[in-house]
Amino acid sequence: MVRIGEPEPQRLADAVERLCGEGYLLETARSFEEAERVRLVLTLRAEPHEPVELEGEVLRRVPGEDGARRGVMVWIPPDRESDRARLLRLVERVREGGVRATRTCRVLVVEDNALVRRLYAQAMERVAAAAHPVEVLTEFVENGGDAYDRLRQRPMIDLVLADLYMPVVDGFELLRRMHAEAGLKATPVVVLTAGGAEAAERAHQLGAETVMQKPVRIATIAETVGRLLQLPQA
Repeated sequence: MVRIGEPEPQRLADAVERLCGEGYLLETARSFEEAERVRLVLTLRAEPHEPVELEGEVLRRVPGEDGARRGVMVWIPPDRESDRARLLRLVERVREGGVRATRTCRVLVVEDNALVRRLYAQAMERVAAAAHPVEVLTEFVENGGDAYDRLRQRPMIDLVLADLYMPVVDGFELLRRMHAEAGLKATPVVVLTAGGAEAAERAHQLGAETVMQKPVRIATIAETVGRLLQLPQA
């Protein structure tokens, strides 16, 4: 866990710049490897929102005096575009005086293709920018098995964006598991697939709220997510 308690907007902006640039020093006795992905939770005295969850990466280990371990430099890598955008929006909110979020919505994206995940990240950035003061958080997994595991944990996911054809556990099986579990049956699922009408019909029968054919425009994804979550839209 990373705690940043900068009361002044400029100092907070400097910390965010380090997280997105040369790295932020995390003092810890734990042992980390370079390039290891870590979960970061930012708690900010200057920002009244709930803690901000991010995915970071260890740049390098930082030795202390006499070679003793001091900590690691962490940053938000370029492939975490949505997390970088959230940090920038966070700084803007702090500079504006920190408007408290009315609620938080969490979206889980299930997609194994890195390029497609980046497209969806851009769509979710558009959703988050338009939804203020509602906070929209996006998480990413690469198959239905990991998605199912996450859905059974807290905090709860409010909406799922899922592909159908993925390794390990595909989207059909994910839908089947969700539909069979009382606590997940009502969670809306938006399916994005290159499959044809037969695949779309099967997804609907398994409980998908909406089925969209790839390729899908960013604006269409953003509009659909915003509508299903009943969010403000630009």
